[in-house]
Amino acid sequence: MKYGWSAVIIPLMCGVCPWQAWAAPSRVDLQIESIHIQPARPTSADTVTAVASIRNNGSEAAEQFDVAMAVTAGGKKVKTIKELPALGRLPRSGSGLSIPLSLGKLPEGEYEVLATVDASGYIQETNEANNQRAKRFQVYSPRNNPRTY
Repeated sequence: MKYGWSAVIIPLMCGVCPWQAWAAPSRVDLQIESIHIQPARPTSADTVTAVASIRNNGSEAAEQFDVAMAVTAGGKKVKTIKELPALGRLPRSGSGLSIPLSLGKLPEGEYEVLATVDASGYIQETNEANNQRAKRFQVYSPRNNPRTY
């Protein structure tokens, strides 16, 4: 035999071989941790803001991700808001940020807001299943506002 095992093993162990570069898994994991509605008990006279708390559970920084929110009432889409965060970058390992998105004034009724991080699917993540979170909330009439004492 002209070539021993080392001739086969050395190329397979090459850490910078071009055919291995694409196989490196992403170590980014963006997650919508929570959604808060402001004010806590909005009326139809209020401008409603949804604040999405986003966390990177991965070991690498997330670059240029987007956040989208969809508001539905009775199963029908009322508004869709898509915004790129001002930072555009979320450092690694447990770092987080809050993104406030204005939903505007909404008529009284029951709503659901669905927040999605990396809505365009640009970032390959270790867990894509935690990119969305939904929150139900009520918009009250200014006359029946439970905030009034």
